[in-house]
Amino acid sequence: NCDLPTLFVSKNSGCQPTCTINFWHPKCCSGFYGRDCLCPGGVHSPCSHRGQCDDGHLGSGTCTCDPGFKGTACEMCSDGFYSPSCNCSDQGSCDDGLRGTGLCFCEEGWTGVRCDIQQVVDLCKIWNGGCAKEAKCSQREEKVSCTCPQSHSGDGVTCLPVDPCASGDNGGCSEHATCTMTAPGKKRCTCKDDYIGDGVSCELRQLPISRCLLDNGGCHPDAKCTDLHFEATLGVFHYWSPKGRYKLDYTAAQQGCRAEGATLANYTQLSYAQQGGLNMCAAGWLDQARVAYPTTYSNPNCGFGHVGIVDYGTRKNLSETWDAFCYRMKVQCVCKPGYIGDGLSCTGNLLQVLRSTPTFSNFLIQIMNYSEVSDSGRRFVKSLGNLDVQSTLFVPENSGLPENLDIESHLSEGQALPLSQLRNNSRIRTRAGSLSVLGVADLLNPSALASCFINDRFVTDSDIRASNGIIHVLQGPLEAPPPHPDVSRIMMLALFTQQTSDCFLAKQMHSAHQAGMGVGLVLLILLVVGAIFVGYRFYHHSSKPFQFHYFK
Repeated sequence: NCDLPTLFVSKNSGCQPTCTINFWHPKCCSGFYGRDCLCPGGVHSPCSHRGQCDDGHLGSGTCTCDPGFKGTACEMCSDGFYSPSCNCSDQGSCDDGLRGTGLCFCEEGWTGVRCDIQQVVDLCKIWNGGCAKEAKCSQREEKVSCTCPQSHSGDGVTCLPVDPCASGDNGGCSEHATCTMTAPGKKRCTCKDDYIGDGVSCELRQLPISRCLLDNGGCHPDAKCTDLHFEATLGVFHYWSPKGRYKLDYTAAQQGCRAEGATLANYTQLSYAQQGGLNMCAAGWLDQARVAYPTTYSNPNCGFGHVGIVDYGTRKNLSETWDAFCYRMKVQCVCKPGYIGDGLSCTGNLLQVLRSTPTFSNFLIQIMNYSEVSDSGRRFVKSLGNLDVQSTLFVPENSGLPENLDIESHLSEGQALPLSQLRNNSRIRTRAGSLSVLGVADLLNPSALASCFINDRFVTDSDIRASNGIIHVLQGPLEAPPPHPDVSRIMMLALFTQQTSDCFLAKQMHSAHQAGMGVGLVLLILLVVGAIFVGYRFYHHSSKPFQFHYFK
């Protein structure tokens, strides 16, 4: 029965209230005790797993330790007990105790798990076994051996540094070099004064001389010679990839120099350039896969202040990327102003070409004679040397040249006409009139002429260039005809006929009938003669057979 307040339950309701009350009784799990259910050693290690805990809600939490252990949580060994894994010999001590490892600590000279194996003493650890400090000490059982390194000589107990320069071959340096020992077994080779090279190879230093001083460097006398050997610091110049600095492997460096018309410089060539003033704090490939760079003044940020050639030596890995030093021994030839050509061959103006060509000597003599006797001759010579006007000059060969000829008809001013621009039946204007062109078309190129005649004179040589024009060589001299010779002859014939007719009519007016018949007969005869003359000239001009000539 529940004692409930009558306030909430009315009497005589016909019901009997019943109440059930749950009572919670705390109880610790096994191994735990007390209000918080904790045994010594903690939740995960009650009594350190080395005893039993008086657990339960009403337990005391006291640990009853297993044999050999003691302490509140059985965390210590009892007196006379240690780790059961300890089994050391008399030459070892055990790491015992509750937190011990059970391992044996051996006395000096003993080893093994139980310290029962006698150990041989490493004598090399004591004063290097009695060997020299540079020597290598090795021990086999109780025997010690001493060996000197390669850079030293001796029995191991005593080791002396080896001087490579003391050998009979000057330490491998050139006979013109000085050998200096830098460390035991190491040396440096330096060329003597008046010699140049890397020390291993030294050659007599030569004073560089411009090749343009000797025979104008092979250039034409009318060309300017420039020795690029001096333009690029004694032939050496620095080259790097268009992609940036230090982007060239050895093969790419070789190809880059070849593209510049050069080759990879060797050590000696770079040395000459360094003494000529080349200073470059950027390493580059040299010939024979060597890498170096030249310095002309001390710079702590460049080669550690070294002046000369900072040499990285021969590289075994040709895929390394550096810049390159190229060597180009070249002479540049450029024709002087007023001349044309590639520098090896230069051509002056028309007058200079006439003077320099032996086969034009007779024509040149007549031109100079012409200039001495007339103003027009002097103007003609001036035109041949005028660089402002391009002209075409027809020059007859020396053979068969008459003493007097029409010189003015041989020059066409205003344009230089090569043979390829001459067309059949065309005309060329000259100072004395015009010239007619007649030729045979080229079978392979119908627009060009395989052979050409200028006023019935065969062209034996053509397209001789000059700085102010072009020269064509003719088999013989020209005679300039009137502008249109056939038309002029017809007009002159008609005029002569008309004058004859008028004269005849004036004298015979008193007999008109006889005069008319005479005039008609005379006119008929004159017209027939004129027609025959014109036809003969035309036929003779157009049907002239092609003649073969020897020409250059």
